[in-house]
Amino acid sequence: MKQSPLLHLGLLWALLAFAPTLSAQKTANDYCDSAKAKYSTGDFAGAIADYDQAITLNPGSAKIYRRRGNAKHAQGDFAGAIADYTKTIELDPNFSSAYNDLAWILATCPEDTIRNGSKAVEYATKACELKEWKNIYCLDTLAAADAEAGNFNEAVKWESKCLESTLSKDDADRARQHLSLYQQKKPYHERKRPIDDGRASVPTLSTPKTANDYCDSAKAKYSRGDFAGAIADYNKAIALQPDCAPAYFNRGNTKKAEGFLDDAIDDFDQAIELNPSYAIAYNNRGLTKYAKNDLAGAIADFNKAIEFDASYAGAYNNRGNAKDDKGDLEGALADYDKVIALNPGSASAYNNRGCVRGEKGDLDGALADYNKVIALDPSCAEAYSNRGNVKMAKGDRDGATADYSQATALKLQQSSH
Repeated sequence: MKQSPLLHLGLLWALLAFAPTLSAQKTANDYCDSAKAKYSTGDFAGAIADYDQAITLNPGSAKIYRRRGNAKHAQGDFAGAIADYTKTIELDPNFSSAYNDLAWILATCPEDTIRNGSKAVEYATKACELKEWKNIYCLDTLAAADAEAGNFNEAVKWESKCLESTLSKDDADRARQHLSLYQQKKPYHERKRPIDDGRASVPTLSTPKTANDYCDSAKAKYSRGDFAGAIADYNKAIALQPDCAPAYFNRGNTKKAEGFLDDAIDDFDQAIELNPSYAIAYNNRGLTKYAKNDLAGAIADFNKAIEFDASYAGAYNNRGNAKDDKGDLEGALADYDKVIALNPGSASAYNNRGCVRGEKGDLDGALADYNKVIALDPSCAEAYSNRGNVKMAKGDRDGATADYSQATALKLQQSSH
């Protein structure tokens, strides 16, 4: 059944407007990025909720437990922080920072019932051993632990060792304050939990920024729309760690968001050179080529993403979009079918498949797909508009009018927020 030009344009517009926004379902890394951004604004409860989701998706990640422990510490849930640091160590017995975090809270917690000097010394000593006694922040924690345990001579020794290192003025001042307490045979206890950058749980000496720190800062800036700031931080991360493929990858994403498509492709190229099986980098390079209307190049990249991750629903969807634009409707349908098989709850995939079915004249199939979109996402204005087009083509004028009205109402509602 040949579609009228209006119906065809309506369906095609919805496909192009809606499909590029599709991404794979949220991953543990997505939740971690969101959590770090919330942490940076002081939303510790929101960060913890996101880390909960990340742990559900990746329960074997020691790093995520540690970060949730940091957020709980910041929120004042000291027992919860201890539980998370303990779990971190269970998952990774050589995670020096987790031993250090656990020792710090056991040594300096403002709640008497939490502190345990002997255990703090045990964990701080382990952290120092793992760092080969060269990390001043672990030594600072060991000094605090010894002071809490009543070993003030040891506390003075380790804090003095910290002061032998090159420190910033603020760090040196704090170390001298700690040393003065220990010389007076007084332990150091936190009064108010300081806010840090979401990475460390706080020995009071500030840790020099690493490539990971700059990447975390960049992600937080990206989430706030500060793309220039994010790029600057990724530049610093790459300067410190030139072989860091994720830093190039994320800088590429940021450049794409800024509209610097060629520069973004250069960064994705570098990420792939460093990690030739980096599926998501191929996918995002493909999306950037798609934005440049390089459909053949985009499809080639989506093919590589799928080659390295056969369950990558987003890559199948994006390849389907590109195939549809090239006129390969059967190929597009096959890709959307695969997305739905991998992720039956993907409203976007049903919408996209409905668009292609409509282009092929399969109005009943398109109608079924739009019904499914609306069942999964009742707020999807495009689905109501597209279903209205199909109903109009099938002669159901009243049904079409109702769908168009609902689509308009949803768009007005969404534009007011």
